[in-house]
Amino acid sequence: MADDHETYDCRTKTIRKWPDWSHLPSDLLESILKRLSYANVIRFTAVCSSWRSVVRAYISSNSSYPRFLQAPWLMFPPEKESKDGDTRLFNLEEKRPPYAVKDGMLKKELSESRCLGSSHGWLVLLDQTECLYLLNPFSRTRIQLPDLPNFHSIAKAVLSSDPGDSNDCTVLVMYAKRSNLAFCKVGDGGWTNLDGKHESYSDILFFNDHLYALPGKSSVEVWDLYALPDKSSVEVWDFREPFPTRRHINLSYPEKTMEELRQLSPSDIHCRRLCLVEWSGHILLVARFLGYLSNDDREMNIKPRTMLFELYKLDFNEEKWIEVDSLGDGCLFLGENHSLSLSAQDVRDCKENSIYFINFQVKKHYTYGRLALDVFNLEDQSFKSIYRCNFWRNKPVTDPAVWIVPNPW
Repeated sequence: MADDHETYDCRTKTIRKWPDWSHLPSDLLESILKRLSYANVIRFTAVCSSWRSVVRAYISSNSSYPRFLQAPWLMFPPEKESKDGDTRLFNLEEKRPPYAVKDGMLKKELSESRCLGSSHGWLVLLDQTECLYLLNPFSRTRIQLPDLPNFHSIAKAVLSSDPGDSNDCTVLVMYAKRSNLAFCKVGDGGWTNLDGKHESYSDILFFNDHLYALPGKSSVEVWDLYALPDKSSVEVWDFREPFPTRRHINLSYPEKTMEELRQLSPSDIHCRRLCLVEWSGHILLVARFLGYLSNDDREMNIKPRTMLFELYKLDFNEEKWIEVDSLGDGCLFLGENHSLSLSAQDVRDCKENSIYFINFQVKKHYTYGRLALDVFNLEDQSFKSIYRCNFWRNKPVTDPAVWIVPNPW
């Protein structure tokens, strides 16, 4: 029990007794910490100095305690109406406006650098001087990476593990119009190029200490970056094409009635985007179909919008893709720079069997774009908007938002 302390109430001219929460046992406070999200841990530190000390000890002993389990945050550039120019962080578990990054140095780094990837709570950033580095925006830790030619053409970067608690973290980049792969370990003086057999890659993923690269519609390259002394061998597995050449697609989108949707022809689907995600011990291939609702929609928007998702898991024994109709209690978070999966039972206010994704729309002849965080329900094939905002088009038209899991270690 907390000891009481007394305060004098000037209004009632009485002495009131209050529990002194600052002297709670540290093991009890640590037990509470394990059940809090990162945002609530920050609030926890503001109670008193003794609670703040417990949090510092908890974080510094990261090998002894579990990480804060929560949904990723969405980091995106300043909103159109914003006058401060602050990068924003949206916490999906809280029904409140996004947080603004106010730290001067961090604000400068995020606004003047291009984000190439996000893994394990770290960002892979390229600054204006073409300096490539890792940044943990929550601990403010920075790790320099070696120079790489064609910095400007890096499409994506991923990490094999958390560089904060691993001496064997590998950084992999996809560059040169997605046609080349290169990697380095944190602390290396240079990069090792991988000699792939395809002209372009759709996505890359670290899974069970192997690199999986998606070069086409039906094949997967599997790289073992640790066992091979020359670090340049590749095993290519070809799998059956999971997508029929022709098929009728029934779409469900809130801006049109079901009668109108049934009249859509396959030409309304503009393109298909593929990505790899680790899900419940499987490699999941997510096909995201993009298109336009009408000719007016096509004329007004530079980028098509998401119309439908299809999921396939990789069967290693059968060497083929198997269609997945349900994620069970799982949910996916899809982004250009980073995608991940979680169990809805482990995170608050996240819907099971759903896909959270970023829609980035740019209107023709407009000076700003629109960022939308939407969720797709696999059970009823419905879309729902979670958060929307406008932002200035002061950078090239790319996906400006990234998922990041808060990591204070």
